[in-house]
Amino acid sequence: MNNRNALAYVSWVFAAAVALEPNFGLADQCPTPMSKIDPQVSVKVTFDKKSGNYRYIYSIKNENGAKLPIDHFAVVLAEKPTSLESPKYWSGQFVSASPSRATWISNPIESKDGSVIEPGDIRSGQTLSGFVITSSRPPGSLKYFAEGALEDVPRSSVKPGIDEPIPDCPGFDFDGSGGEFAEKILGVIEGPSNPTVISAKAKLRGNIAELLEHARESRQRLVEVMIFSSEDMDIGKIDVASVRFGLGNANAISSRFMSSELESDREDNDRPSFEKFKAGSKVLVLRFDANKIGVRCELDRALFLTGNAAGKRFEAGVSIKPLKCPVQNRIRVRH
Repeated sequence: MNNRNALAYVSWVFAAAVALEPNFGLADQCPTPMSKIDPQVSVKVTFDKKSGNYRYIYSIKNENGAKLPIDHFAVVLAEKPTSLESPKYWSGQFVSASPSRATWISNPIESKDGSVIEPGDIRSGQTLSGFVITSSRPPGSLKYFAEGALEDVPRSSVKPGIDEPIPDCPGFDFDGSGGEFAEKILGVIEGPSNPTVISAKAKLRGNIAELLEHARESRQRLVEVMIFSSEDMDIGKIDVASVRFGLGNANAISSRFMSSELESDREDNDRPSFEKFKAGSKVLVLRFDANKIGVRCELDRALFLTGNAAGKRFEAGVSIKPLKCPVQNRIRVRH
C-alpha cells in the first residue's frame, strides 16, 4: 500500500473498525515502519551558461537488505526551483509548507488484471535516477529525506473508554510529536543553495560512531566538528555561542582554532564537495556533548550545524553512517 494518504486516515479507520466490530482485533497490528529502507543518494550537477541554470540530477539506490521499497523522496529547498523532472511512474512537485521542499512520490497503477501495482518503487538492490531539479541557485548542502512504502494501515485493538484508539506501533509518529522529520531517513546532499544562508563546509573529526553508539546521560562523551573558511565565510567571525548542532540543538562546549594539516585524513574524492578541504586550511574546532546532539539511531545519515557569522546565518551538513543502536539506548531529540 502506498503511504501518501494512509496515515492521514489512520484514526478514521480505527474508529470505523471499532464501530462496526466491537471485538475488532485482540492486539495492535503493526506493519514494517516506513524507515526500514537503506537509501544511498548521489547527485550530478551541471551548469548551462546560456540559461544560467544548474541541473541537479539525483540517483537513489536502495541497498541490498532493505526491508521496504522506497516510494517517497524529497530535497528541502528554500525557494521554488525553475522546474522539476521525475522518473517514469513518479510525480514531483514543490511544496511550500514547512519544510518547503521538492518532493517525489511513486504512483501506483492498475495492472491488466485489475490489481494495483507500484512499478516505480525502488526495491532492495535497485537504483533509480531521473529526479531532477533545475535552479539558478549554485550548489550548497541541503537536507534530503526518504520513506518506504507503507505495507498496510496500522490497526489498534479496542481500548476501553477510547473512541479512536491509536496503535502502539514502534516507528510510527501518529501525533506528530517527533518533529518534521519524524521516522524519516534524513541525509545531506548537494542542491540549490539558500540565498539567505551561507552554505558552510564542515567535517566530523575522527571516528565518532563508537562515541555516539555508547553515549549515556550519565557519562559525557565529546564530538568534535571542524568548520572551514571559504570565500563566503570567515570562521574567525563565527559567533560560537550561536552555534547549534544536531536535531537536539546542542551548544558548543568549547572551541579552538587549528590547522587541518595536523589531521591524518586528506581530501577524499568520494566525499561531496561540501565536505572536502585542503590540508593546511585554518579550521575552527567545536566540541559538543554526544548525549545532547540528538542523533536518531538507524535514521540519521547526516548531522546539521547552524550558527551566525558576521551577523549572517550559516548552515553545514556532515555525513555519518547510520548507527545501529538498541531501541532502549536511543538518544532522545530535545525540542
